[in-house]
Amino acid sequence: MPLLQSSSFDTMRGAWSALALALLLGAGCRGDSGARTPADHPRAGALTDRIWVRSDSTGLPGVMRAFLSDSTLVMDSCWETYRLARWQMESDTTLHWQEDASEIRATIRTLNDTALVLLVSLRDGSEEQHYTAAPVPYVCPDMKQSAGAWRALGTEPFWALDIDGRGLRFRTPDDTGGILWPAPGAAITGDTLRWTGETERGAIEARIWPARCSDGMSDRVWHHKARVGVEGTAYRGCAESREGLRRDTARPPP
Repeated sequence: MPLLQSSSFDTMRGAWSALALALLLGAGCRGDSGARTPADHPRAGALTDRIWVRSDSTGLPGVMRAFLSDSTLVMDSCWETYRLARWQMESDTTLHWQEDASEIRATIRTLNDTALVLLVSLRDGSEEQHYTAAPVPYVCPDMKQSAGAWRALGTEPFWALDIDGRGLRFRTPDDTGGILWPAPGAAITGDTLRWTGETERGAIEARIWPARCSDGMSDRVWHHKARVGVEGTAYRGCAESREGLRRDTARPPP
C-alpha cells in the first residue's frame, strides 16, 4: 500500500475517522437490548468513548484504541482503520475483547483522564501497553519516516536482515557480505510493515509486526516478529527497530 504523506490527506483522513466514530457513537451498534454493556460498569466512564493513542514504542506510531460504551472496540491507526471488535469489562480491573478467533484479556494497571496502562495477556506471554488520551486536534506523524531502521534475525538456519534508508541487506553465515536490495519505504497494513525488493539475484519480501519473540539464543525479549522470503525460501524470526535496540541496550539491568 503506497504511503501518502500529504498533510491535507492526513487532515481529510482524520476528519473522516472522527465522523465515522461520531456515527458509531450515535448509532449504537448494540447487540441484544437486554445485554449488559461496559457503560453499566462503575469504572468504565474514564475508559470509554475517547481515543487512546499508544505512547510506548511499537515501531509504528499512531496505534489507537477506542472502547465505546456500546461494547464496540475500534482498533485504529494513523494509516488504516482495520478492526471493529466486541469488548466487555469483567471487573474493576479486567476486561476482554475478541480478535478473530482469539479472546484477549487485559488487566488495567493505570486509568485516569489522561493515561491508560494495560497488561495484555497474549499467547506467548504478557505485554504492558501504555496509552495517552488523544488531544484535539491530533495530527498523525509522517508514516514513511516512522518506519525507520530495523534489525531482524533468526536461527535454524541462522540469518539476519538489516533495513535502513539504503534498502534491505540479508546475510547468512555462508554470505556474510549479504545481498542488498534497494527498496522503497514500507507499506503498512494494520500493524504490519512490509518491504519488497528485486534485483538480478532474486526477490525479497519482509514483514514485521508487533509480538513478543524469543531468538532462542539469549534472554532478550524482542517486541516484534519477522517473516522474510528470499528467492522462494521463508525465514522466520524476531525483529526490533534500531531505536528499540538502542533503548534496550541503554536500560540498566534489573
